[in-house]
Formats: sequence, structure tokens, C-alpha cells
Amino acid sequence: MIRPELDQNRSRPDRPLARALAMALLSVGVGLSAPVLAQTEAEPCLPLPYAADEARPSIVGAWEVTVVPSDPGIPPFLGFYNFFSDGNAIFSSAGPPLPALGNPGHGAWRRVGSNVFDVVIRQNTFDETLQANGSLRIESRVCLTALNRFVTSDDVKIYDPEGNEVVTLGGSARAQRLLAIRSAK
Repeated sequence: MIRPELDQNRSRPDRPLARALAMALLSVGVGLSAPVLAQTEAEPCLPLPYAADEARPSIVGAWEVTVVPSDPGIPPFLGFYNFFSDGNAIFSSAGPPLPALGNPGHGAWRRVGSNVFDVVIRQNTFDETLQANGSLRIESRVCLTALNRFVTSDDVKIYDPEGNEVVTLGGSARAQRLLAIRSAK
């Protein structure tokens, strides 16, 4: 039996049903990673200056991310990105309603401009009983706005267990690089 909200023969699922399904998948399954994100305050994505003898600005390292969901009913939540020099990436977050899940995401990144990067992350999604119920794909355009800050523009596609796209969401996030500096006592 095909559930109405997943029936590919329908031109468009009912908005309330699609929204409810998306929010259930996102909030339970994803804790949402840098994705169901809303626009943060605009920061220009201008080339960052660096001297000829310096390395180009890079996203390699660990980052604390504030995810701002596009749904005003869901408060912002914390996530973490790790970008590795070989092009691999890891993301985790503690989003609603199951923050303890801390759903990890795995993916890759590549430089597409002086201080602009494309990132793709995949995560599993889960239902309220923590059973796998699909996956999501986060596609982010990351703009380094300073050596230790970036903003994103994101598209999130949510898939059912058979790999059929259920819904696409969008938004943004902002991040601060984690530095190895001890706090004063």
C-alpha cells in the first residue's frame, strides 16, 4: 500500500501532510543537520585577502554551527562540522525533538572559489521509536566570511526508505571555528 503522502502519482501532496511528514522526519530523524535552515543575517561572500606566501583560507578544521530552521516554530540548535584536508566531512547535531540522538552525517567537500566551498552530507533518519525510516541529503554552499567564520546556503532533500524523495527544504546556518585556546580561569 502506498501512503498518500508518498504516492508518486499525485501531482503534489497536501501541504499540511507534506509539512507534517517533513517535520517528523527532520525533527526526529535528523536532529537536523545544517540543513532545514533559514536565512541568517546576510554576510557578504567576498574574497578574503591573504598574502602570496600564505595558504589560501580554508574550511579545514572543527566548527560550531548554529542551525536556524526555516520553520519559525522550531528554535535554533547547535551542530558541529569537521572538515578534513582530504575532502571528507562529518556533521552532527542535537536538534529537536530527540537531542540525545546526535545523528551523525558523513560527506565530502570541495573548493569552488577563493573562499567558497560545496559540501554534501548524508544522514539516516529515524522515527519516534528510533527505527530507521529514510535518509536525507544536505547540499550546502559554504562561504568563509572571515578566517574563523562561515555562513551557508542549504538545500535538504528527505527520502523515504525506498529512496523516493519526500520533500526538499532550504535555509542557512552560521559557524565559528573551534580554536585550541584554553579559557581563562
